[in-house]
Amino acid sequence: MYKGFNIGDVVYWIDRKRGQWQPKIRFGTILEVYPGSVVLQLYEVPTTVTVEGIRAKDFKTPTKWRKLPNGWTYNTELLEFGIDLTVIPMSCRAKVFDIKNKSCLEEFIREGGLIPVQENDHSSFRTEITKEGWRIVRDYFGVKEPLTTISLCWNEFYSSYEEADAVMQADLAELNRIANLSDYDWSVEQIDKALEKLRVIMQYPEDRIRACREFLLSQDKVEDIDVRVSMKGLEWKYDRNRRWNTVVI
Repeated sequence: MYKGFNIGDVVYWIDRKRGQWQPKIRFGTILEVYPGSVVLQLYEVPTTVTVEGIRAKDFKTPTKWRKLPNGWTYNTELLEFGIDLTVIPMSCRAKVFDIKNKSCLEEFIREGGLIPVQENDHSSFRTEITKEGWRIVRDYFGVKEPLTTISLCWNEFYSSYEEADAVMQADLAELNRIANLSDYDWSVEQIDKALEKLRVIMQYPEDRIRACREFLLSQDKVEDIDVRVSMKGLEWKYDRNRRWNTVVI
């Protein structure tokens, strides 16, 4: 198999889609393979929550109608939640979970200490109270369904935690470098990125690239310049303006 990976192998990936840019290293197993990409199965710890002593996953809803207890008020707790640690195998409870250790992850998955995300129950439970009495219902309102699988390109997953961490730290270092740029230097970088597209995609010769760069850097308020590449070539404008101008050399 490509890159030496096989179906079922544990691999690591960097989760960058967390609202603010707060990357986190996650793991999964290779589930499906496509040209240029793979689908990973994601895992989590089995839910230990119980409802009236029954595992949440196995609790049947809605329950039958029941009479409200004597002395009932709206503050009376009717739902009885608990925790059942036996859903996690004893062999896993006796071990220290270490996401950095691939052998540990493989063992937890094999023994049931980690299960596919879709096998857990992610619903919530609430009571429904009417003149008929009260009952327990399963509720999905406001519950965000978790990611169960993810499709990644071949260069987006890694064989070890350390490899993924090195990439993540490099990304963070680059973000810190960008954050410390002056407005002028930031604008110059955007200009150079646009010129690189002209060089690679539109095959602009080096003398024309240099002329475009010299023209833009000779303008007033370089830090306020926006650039873009279009079919016309390199276009620019001040960010306060709406009209784009083509750089003519």
